[in-house]
Amino acid sequence: MKLSDYKERDIPGFHEPNVTEETIIRNAKGKIIGAYFPETTGNIRFLIDYIIENCRDSKKSFIPHVYGDRKLESIFFGGLRLDGSLGRHRCNLASFHSYKENNDVLKAISLLGELGVAFASSRSDEIKAAFEEQRRQQKLLCDSSVCITNHYTSGSINFNGLLGLHYDTASLPNVLNLIFYKRKGKGGNLILPHYEMCIDSCSYSLAILNVKETLHGVTAFEGDFRDSIVYYSVSGME
Repeated sequence: MKLSDYKERDIPGFHEPNVTEETIIRNAKGKIIGAYFPETTGNIRFLIDYIIENCRDSKKSFIPHVYGDRKLESIFFGGLRLDGSLGRHRCNLASFHSYKENNDVLKAISLLGELGVAFASSRSDEIKAAFEEQRRQQKLLCDSSVCITNHYTSGSINFNGLLGLHYDTASLPNVLNLIFYKRKGKGGNLILPHYEMCIDSCSYSLAILNVKETLHGVTAFEGDFRDSIVYYSVSGME
């Protein structure tokens, strides 16, 4: 099956990645809508391990949910709706913040977000300019009390998060979101059907993507785990 044959809400099958090297992704008008970096830095790799391993033990903060007919377990940080649902408009702090023992992990989450922005910005002046613009946009639209970094207001740590094809409609427009990966197994790659791209979600890689305006999802997976750390910038925070 061709990647472009998939439609929104479809659940992709197995696909071998066709993007395995550092890549900047542009739309038809030449604007950056994403990028992929298969190798990051030692500090980023350390923080990914620290965050994911510590959060695996935080079952009291897990939120089980269903996305595209797939059952998921996630921990949300930063903003979350007052009713605990996954929509992110008019959010307060996620429950993960209410436990003092999570403070060190929250500091690591904030640091990882900013290291990811700095790393991606160092690879492209155009990406750097995009991050500077969204930092200003977030400052204008979002309450600083729930902003976890200079660029992001919320995010999630997803354990075996295999998603049907979707758009993240609550994110701010023109924002490049961060996605870090840790994987042991086959598949679980990031798919962008409109661009005929299947991006290798190998451990310690970094994808940045405009998730609001780009259809995306996760291919089928077999193995021990496929975890991700995702950073969002969203509107309507309180």
